[in-house]
Amino acid sequence: MATPEQVERYLPAPQKRVTGLGQRLRVEWRRMKTSELQFVPWIVLAAIVLAPGVAIENWQYVGLLVSVVAAAALYVRWPTAGLVMLVLLWTVTPLIRRLLDYYAGYSSGPDILSLAPFFATLLVGAIAFRAQPPSKAVLIVLGMFGAGLLYAVPLGVDDPFALLFALFSYPAAAVALLIGYRDWKRQHLTLEKVLIVLIPIIAAYGIYQYITKQLPPWDALWLKTDAPISTGSKETGDFRAFSVLNSPGSLAGVLALFGLMLLVAPRITPWKVVAGALTMGALAFTQVRSAWLAMGVAMVALIPLSRGGILIRVFALALVLGAMYAVVGGSTAGQAVVDRATSVKKGEDDGSVKSRIDAITEFGPKAIVAPLGNGLGSVGQAARVSTKGDPPFVDNGYLTILWQGGLLGFVLMMGSLVYGTIYGLRNLNHYKRRERFPFLAVIVVSAVMHLSGDTLFGLPAVILWYSLGALMASSEDPKSEEMTLRRKMRKRAAPPPRPAVGGGIESAGRQPVGVA
Repeated sequence: MATPEQVERYLPAPQKRVTGLGQRLRVEWRRMKTSELQFVPWIVLAAIVLAPGVAIENWQYVGLLVSVVAAAALYVRWPTAGLVMLVLLWTVTPLIRRLLDYYAGYSSGPDILSLAPFFATLLVGAIAFRAQPPSKAVLIVLGMFGAGLLYAVPLGVDDPFALLFALFSYPAAAVALLIGYRDWKRQHLTLEKVLIVLIPIIAAYGIYQYITKQLPPWDALWLKTDAPISTGSKETGDFRAFSVLNSPGSLAGVLALFGLMLLVAPRITPWKVVAGALTMGALAFTQVRSAWLAMGVAMVALIPLSRGGILIRVFALALVLGAMYAVVGGSTAGQAVVDRATSVKKGEDDGSVKSRIDAITEFGPKAIVAPLGNGLGSVGQAARVSTKGDPPFVDNGYLTILWQGGLLGFVLMMGSLVYGTIYGLRNLNHYKRRERFPFLAVIVVSAVMHLSGDTLFGLPAVILWYSLGALMASSEDPKSEEMTLRRKMRKRAAPPPRPAVGGGIESAGRQPVGVA
């Protein structure tokens, strides 16, 4: 029998307990991967760049740098958390700006904090490109869109500030195509899960803004200083909800996209019903008629595409809207919404409708005959930051693209979306259609909304490009679809025959062995 000393000789030596902060840091440093070590110089550089902003108390600059670095670092280590951070940047950055203006003192300087979601999306898209190399079709889509932008550059140099903003904002949304592509490949679609939690909160805040007699002080300050004219005011009785975003139009675009995503969701849960009710209520209080019209047209278009699968849900939504009208239609707030909705019947007598028709008839022929267009940044969101005056029109996304890049630029930019959609819908069957239908719904409603605004800019554009990337990836990766099909077929298959009772070995149509 071995003695205790002999047994101890062959036992592994106990690991020494790490004591002291220095020793712990050395141990953790050795455990770090090479891919993580490469971010250390960038963190040091970020700290050096951050120091001046802290010293002069420029909190917008500090927030911009910290949020962008945090989103990129989170996406590298934990893609889901990084995408949550990215969506939060797109939604709550305007609210953070208002809070900073209210508590730290209003600043009339440039709103550099609003650039944070654009920078973060560019960085996260670059990381997604490296983590999941895209297919040739994805590169073709991005190449066509980028070529259309570059084609419109030469005539845009007359207004360099607007040109640079357009060259920055359009690609910043388009790289979401790479993020959606990677999310599908890793079988973890994050955007929908984030929106199902976040959008109802945003919608509830918008409803509170509309029904309350007095806005929160940070919203009231912003309404008096930087809000667009279309927001209205409580004093004049034409206030329109904008929630945490910068305008009723931005809020309405996001709510319309999310509403269609809920309508075609594979499974309806109680929370989705609540989320849908809040979404429709907030959308009504934005009083953006083009968003309502876009939802209606998109639903009509999606009914045949779904082969009638969403028809019952459309009827249910109509009943919900009817119930909402019966409850609040007689109130002051409800009557304002009804008056705004029915004013579209005036046609050309309505100022908004007349301006849109005039823009098409006046600028459409001029845009078609201009071979090089009129320059990137000459209209649209980029032109609003221009120092050369107000743009001629802003309310038609198709006309905006056509005016900037001419007919060739229009074909390249819009053709990239058409090509990506056709590529994503190849080889469809019943199971594949149900799997890809939510992505198709986003593309359809975005195409309709583009008639009344530029959906290639901002958060609606990120949702659109993300959905297109996931749609294209779904057509390249049939594994999940095959698994779904096999699971369906397995459920329909007949159960295997049970063994004979009594232990005898029987053959079909024969008596047991040994029986006379």
